[in-house]
Amino acid sequence: MTRLSTFLGTMVCVAAWAWAVPTLAVDAAAFREQVAPLLAAKCGGCHGPSGAESGFRIDVREQALAGGDSGEKGIIPGKPAESEIYERITTSDKETVMPAEGEPLSAAEQ
Repeated sequence: MTRLSTFLGTMVCVAAWAWAVPTLAVDAAAFREQVAPLLAAKCGGCHGPSGAESGFRIDVREQALAGGDSGEKGIIPGKPAESEIYERITTSDKETVMPAEGEPLSAAEQ
């Protein structure tokens, strides 16, 4: 198993824990096909298996929920719009927007 496929598999688990809803099977499939590849491509390099920039890892459930050095909850189960990760990918503040390097996520990716 490659590092990317391991990361994607872990991301599916994070999604199931963090965004669990009654239609989990549908949401897990959508996550696996749409969100996990995006997180791996845009976030995994700095916040995945090989790093934890600002103390935040997206591939470890406890760390994804707890957040990083900011002290804000990274992911709030059932309330994604209140999560720090959502704030960081949707903000227009150039100092805090994620990803820090490269192009920000498009409206469709958010």
